[in-house]
Amino acid sequence: MTPCRILIVEDERIVADDIKDTLLSFGYDVIDIVKRGEDAVERARDLRPDLILMDIHLAGTMNGIQAAEQIHRFADIPVIYLTAFADAKLLESAKLTHPYGYILKPYAEREVEAAIEIALYTHEINRKLKESEGRFRTLLYSMQLGIVVIDVNTHKILDINPKGLEMIGSTRDSIAGSLCHGLICPAEPGRCPITDLGQTIDDSACILITAEGKQVGIQKSVISTILGGNQVLIESFINLPDRKRAEEALKESEQKCRNLIQLNTDAMLILNKENSIVFANFAAEQLFGRSFKELSETPFGYDIRTGELKEIKIPRLDGTVAFGEIRISGISWENTPSRMVIIRDVTERKVAEDALRESEAKFHDLLENADDLIQSVNPDGSFIYVNRTWCKTLGYTEEEIKNLTIFNIIHPDSQAHCMELFKRVINGETIDNIQAKFITKNGNVIEVEGNANCRFVDGKPVATRSIFRDITERRKMEQAIKDGEESFRGLFNTVKEAIYVMDVDGRFREVNQGALDMFGHTRKFLIGKSCEVLHAAGTFDIGQIINRLERAFKREPQNFEITGCRSNGELFPAECRLYRGLYFGKDVIIGLVIDITESKRAEKALRQANKQLNLLSSITRHDILNQLMVLKGYLEMSHDVINDPKTLIKFIKKEETAANAIEQQIIFTKNYQVLGVTAPVWQNVNESIKVALSGLPMRDVRVKVDPKDPEIFADKLFNKVFYNLIDNALRYGGADMKMIRISSEESLTGLTILFEDDGIGISTDDKKRIFIRGFGKNTGLGLFLSREILAITGITIIENGVPDKGARFQITVPKGMWRLAGRVYD
Repeated sequence: MTPCRILIVEDERIVADDIKDTLLSFGYDVIDIVKRGEDAVERARDLRPDLILMDIHLAGTMNGIQAAEQIHRFADIPVIYLTAFADAKLLESAKLTHPYGYILKPYAEREVEAAIEIALYTHEINRKLKESEGRFRTLLYSMQLGIVVIDVNTHKILDINPKGLEMIGSTRDSIAGSLCHGLICPAEPGRCPITDLGQTIDDSACILITAEGKQVGIQKSVISTILGGNQVLIESFINLPDRKRAEEALKESEQKCRNLIQLNTDAMLILNKENSIVFANFAAEQLFGRSFKELSETPFGYDIRTGELKEIKIPRLDGTVAFGEIRISGISWENTPSRMVIIRDVTERKVAEDALRESEAKFHDLLENADDLIQSVNPDGSFIYVNRTWCKTLGYTEEEIKNLTIFNIIHPDSQAHCMELFKRVINGETIDNIQAKFITKNGNVIEVEGNANCRFVDGKPVATRSIFRDITERRKMEQAIKDGEESFRGLFNTVKEAIYVMDVDGRFREVNQGALDMFGHTRKFLIGKSCEVLHAAGTFDIGQIINRLERAFKREPQNFEITGCRSNGELFPAECRLYRGLYFGKDVIIGLVIDITESKRAEKALRQANKQLNLLSSITRHDILNQLMVLKGYLEMSHDVINDPKTLIKFIKKEETAANAIEQQIIFTKNYQVLGVTAPVWQNVNESIKVALSGLPMRDVRVKVDPKDPEIFADKLFNKVFYNLIDNALRYGGADMKMIRISSEESLTGLTILFEDDGIGISTDDKKRIFIRGFGKNTGLGLFLSREILAITGITIIENGVPDKGARFQITVPKGMWRLAGRVYD
């Protein structure tokens, strides 16, 4: 069997896919999915589906109802409406398109299947009925007998064929709808030979009254049957002079009638006076599951009075049971008084009705057990219906509700607003998103949100229908969320590092203040931008970034380094971390960027410090070993001159000199043992000078510090540099030295710090050796150690003063290693 071909018209893609999966699971064929009414009309014209599932509210300018109207103009395709809105106005509009079903969202899968099967069955029955009625009318109008169809209950003439109009001498417009009494029949009202007196008219001589009031002798037969679901009398008559011709025509007519009966979709049987079946059409054989021969061998076993409509159960030979609606009427069959039995198969209809009753029970159960407050109210404000949740929420019993009006439960703050809305609703307006306050029986106030519409009968309002949701807790939660959001944003924006929230495609949805400060952009500029704007030109690999975003979205945290770019074009190293997270209920990527400029400087400085330490350790070890060899040599030689005091004393002095040298080396290791142990930090030049001055005998020498007050990124022993420079000036500057001045100059390559005194200066020969380890009159290690401390962060020092005019030490600090007022200068 070919599966039913269904066209889905739904503008919500997720809902459409869900409907498609449901239909496929039931064995239907989904031939297409469209989301606009205009597309639905075009696809219905091209594909000619067996059925259309149509959402009423669609994208585009045409809604589902308008689309159905256009489709019905060119094709008889059953339509079932799908919608989340069930107001009366919408239903009335939908009814005009004669839909085959109406399903409310959300829906149960079995309800969808039941609606589709009922629609397909009803459509097929209607099609067959139209075909059957069409064949009947063709036969009716082609017969050369006068034929009139009369309603049994009202005695009004429903139809008349051309021959009948010719014999009566009138038009169809004049005859149709008129009472048969006094027009075509001489009987008075209440004295109808068939319905009132119970007579049988079968090829009987009777009188026909023409339009001019003349009485004409005719031969007439009358049968009772069902036509279009109504019980009717079919009267056939012919002028007596034409009887012979009529008899011949009648034979032909009977054969046509037999053919018509045979082709009828309803089961039709002819019973003789012994109640035996003398004729059965094909539909009867199918309904009973027996051949005509098998049916004719068994008396008809149903006790049905003529004209009575009754439902019967039909057991079949295969063990199944069918249900039928049966009517029996008297006819003449092969010139013998007989009875015609018409049975309409209602098996599928009963299944559909059972499904409908079950659906209605579910709908009532849904109303009663819904979490929302559902009510129906008269135009005077009294209640027609409230559901269980309404009673439970507001605290009233069903008995108490009878004495309430809608205005008894509305809080005074909402009275005026709600009365105005109530007037608008009973005037035909549908109102959504109503906000109001209700009062419970015990005086508690609840906040509600909902919608309302009105049902009209004959243009008059009869009942308003409203659905409200108790949003009291939601309001509290919204306030809590608002408070929490404010707290979150406060915390979010106090984090020093850059934090940003991105979609999976890498576009910013939110950034914190740390990100704005770090990159120098405004929030308005960043929101909606790709993360590419934060990367240095030439370093952004879109494929690699997308891969990292996708992996982070799969809950694989990403940690990598980037070259950041500030709004002023400044580049800086940064560490980027990506995580999957929730941002106000949405799955997002949360990024954290840490400026690692300082740590990179520190790493470089530590590497340099290790290099310096290795060098110092190597030199120190070498010098100590040399002095130990000297000491051991003189000790060994001392054994040989033990009896030569003069020479022994000479050797002992040599040994003391070597021991003192070893002691100085060990003291020096104490000074540099912490060199490079910790990471370099930002240190204030003037503060370092103050620390140095606190440990030195300054006499009357005045020190003038740098007015620019720079900070230097250097090893923590940085203050030792100024200690050694000032100590060296005090030792060798001479008694006339009165001033030491520290200043700085900015340049394109960095910062130059000048240390100058007004002493005797340093000779040209000494300039070349003052930074050599061991040179000098004291330990010879101070300036050497100062140079090593500065070298850790790439800082250099030279002496370029003029002899006899004071010493001048020039300290050069490279880019990125100095700042003023807390800001790094390139």
